[in-house]
Amino acid sequence: MKRHFICEQCYKDEKKDRIPSYDTLEECRKHNIKTGHSAIMVIENNTHKSTILI
Repeated sequence: MKRHFICEQCYKDEKKDRIPSYDTLEECRKHNIKTGHSAIMVIENNTHKSTILI
């Protein structure tokens, strides 16, 4: 199972394959401080991909 974090607004605005991804929530928060957006945690395994708004 893999877990990474992305910016909510980048997820909505960009094409899904070009979204910056961060390994930790802290790294994602540094990006979000500039924009004021929320973070999304993405959890993937071999069969499912889930997103959770943080």
